[in-house]
Amino acid sequence: MTTSLKSCLAAAACAGSLLAWGHAGALPIGSAAFENRPTCDTVADQFLKHEIGENVLGHHEFPFDELITVSVTAGGSACHGTGSASHPEYTVAITNATFTETYKDLFFVIDDGPGLAFGNPDGVILTGTGSFDAMAIDDVGENKRTVVSGDGDLLFEPGEIWAFVLVDFIAPTIPIFNSAGFGDGSSGYPPSTASILANRVPEPGALAVLLIGLAGLTAGRRRTSRGS
Repeated sequence: MTTSLKSCLAAAACAGSLLAWGHAGALPIGSAAFENRPTCDTVADQFLKHEIGENVLGHHEFPFDELITVSVTAGGSACHGTGSASHPEYTVAITNATFTETYKDLFFVIDDGPGLAFGNPDGVILTGTGSFDAMAIDDVGENKRTVVSGDGDLLFEPGEIWAFVLVDFIAPTIPIFNSAGFGDGSSGYPPSTASILANRVPEPGALAVLLIGLAGLTAGRRRTSRGS
């Protein structure tokens, strides 16, 4: 086995160990499809692979690499697509509490259950068993997020705080994101009334390929240097 190949394999093994540590607790959801049904804003159809959430009320379902903290206050203004204006508005502020993970393509999704609804969806999340109203947490149209803390791009980085508004939110309590699973896969209230879906940046497989490529490049440079 050549020295460069040994170096590349060693680096790949190291990268794999780091990835296993960094993503050991992750609970990927497989693939949920967002379909735009423009009640409010026009948002691109896409697939989502992760759920992020909070650990409160004695429930600890989310691992450290998918953890957020949540603050909810009354009031706010956004699209009234399907709302009747007869129920409360809430401003929801979420903080990326993972320390290590960056997410993109964030969506709010209402849980399945009697008496759970909100009035400003952009479309639905589709599963094999149903469709569930969803809203993109982005800068498009009337349902715009507010960047409370962060650099303003669409990457939800560690420590950043984003806020969004839910119109005519109907539930037994304020928005709570405390159950792994979404839509009819969530345990519902208690302890949850909604979910946040997203994609990781980068996905673990893409990061592994990048690290292996860098390892190979480094090994090649060392071999060239020794041969000169």
